[in-house]
Amino acid sequence: VTLDRISTPSTVASVTSSSGDITVGNVSTSSSGQVSLTASAGAILDDGNSATRIVTGTVSLNASGAIGSASHAVQTQTTGLAATSTGDLFVTNTDATLTSLSITNRHSAPGHAGTLQVTSPYLTFDVTDTGTSYTLDRLVSVPLGSLSFSGDATLQLGQVQAAGSVSLTATQGHLVDDGNLQSRVTSGSTLTLSAAQGSVGSLANPIGANASALALTTRGDLYVNSLSDLSTLTVTSNHPDTTTSYGMGIAAPSLKLSVSDSVAGHNVATLTDNSSLSLTFTSDRHITLGQVDVTHTGTASFTSTAGSIKDDGNKNTRVLANSTTLSGQAVGASGANHMDVVTGTLAATASAGGVYVEVPMPTGSTNTTSTVTLGTITATGPVAITALEGDLSLGGSLTATNQAVSLTATQGAILSPSGYSIGIGTGSLTLQAARSIGSSGSALPVTSSSGATLSAQAGTSMWLSSSGPMTLSSLDAGTSISYTQSSGAITVGHVDATAGGTVSI
Repeated sequence: VTLDRISTPSTVASVTSSSGDITVGNVSTSSSGQVSLTASAGAILDDGNSATRIVTGTVSLNASGAIGSASHAVQTQTTGLAATSTGDLFVTNTDATLTSLSITNRHSAPGHAGTLQVTSPYLTFDVTDTGTSYTLDRLVSVPLGSLSFSGDATLQLGQVQAAGSVSLTATQGHLVDDGNLQSRVTSGSTLTLSAAQGSVGSLANPIGANASALALTTRGDLYVNSLSDLSTLTVTSNHPDTTTSYGMGIAAPSLKLSVSDSVAGHNVATLTDNSSLSLTFTSDRHITLGQVDVTHTGTASFTSTAGSIKDDGNKNTRVLANSTTLSGQAVGASGANHMDVVTGTLAATASAGGVYVEVPMPTGSTNTTSTVTLGTITATGPVAITALEGDLSLGGSLTATNQAVSLTATQGAILSPSGYSIGIGTGSLTLQAARSIGSSGSALPVTSSSGATLSAQAGTSMWLSSSGPMTLSSLDAGTSISYTQSSGAITVGHVDATAGGTVSI
């Protein structure tokens, strides 16, 4: 297909060829428009006329073969370029400065080297391909708001820089540093480093970085040194089998990290940062948590995709964050093996077990707060959450169908100001609060079915409601008791308002 001339005042021009090459002449849209060319069974080539080009806001070139040639690069006039090719890539951009650049390159055969050349004002593009690895010796453009490079082989990283986000991906192979201490990857926002089948850096040569936000994905070793203090750290660590283990080291100002990997899982012995870090850590093995402290304004999220979240057994260590999310097959364990978390908001998911958490004290954006907010809590096993100080307030639904649920506010109340419910099905619910359970304006709602049991003890009054059949095993309150049920039978056991208050059922 030859595109001799396409001109449209609209914002989109899209051409797809399912067989053969696309040869490009003049293609233009409005300055804010987009041109998308796809050669699903061929190359995208230039017509050889220096006066013709693609003129638009954003250009997307996707070819199963090459894009351009050594003698005739595809010519563009655009601020955004996304190019996906197999083999060679030749693009010349003139009369416009790129603010976004995305390159995805594949090899036609293992070891078959291609040539990659992109020219544009204020862009230095020094990238070579040996067939088994790409070397990004110098890929720099200060005007770039986003820069992305993805290859199907190892990427050796030298000086890479953009004013905005930078994403570097090796779909096969590793991300390796060039060993030059004067070169690094610099991003004005988020730096994404991904080696889905290999390592990111090494102990001897960690990836040199300069970014305040890191998103790191590895299936091997992970070693990164950042010059910038981190506001966001996202780590995803996977393994090719159940026996291999890898090293991990991430260095940045304010960050202290000690994480070991073994067949038993990732042991996060120490992970502290005093600059309000937003932390996300994902592993395909068990995660054992020791001392994790991202301050009372930070956030911490730990996810085990094929294991559980475990406590290290040391009650002098704990997770401290303004908001904490724990997800795994199980979260903590019964007895002394519960998780110790100092937080303002707690969310948890246990896909094949229970949730066991003790909160010694709440914390929040102002350091001190009187409430622990429970976000969404979901478990296939028992749930036991205890707040040693402050109130427990439902800020999301708690669901543990047909399981035993226990909520304890040792010195506070148990509340649901927004009406979020506790779903137990045929299970049991035990509530203990030094102050009230529910409030006069917002009873604590329970979703239940035949066979469910409820035991509650409040230092003052309690207000409870249920949607289905319930056995009231034991209700004890310092003053009054109010229980309402929208359907099904109520079986009443022990009910006592000890201070002579009212009882309404």
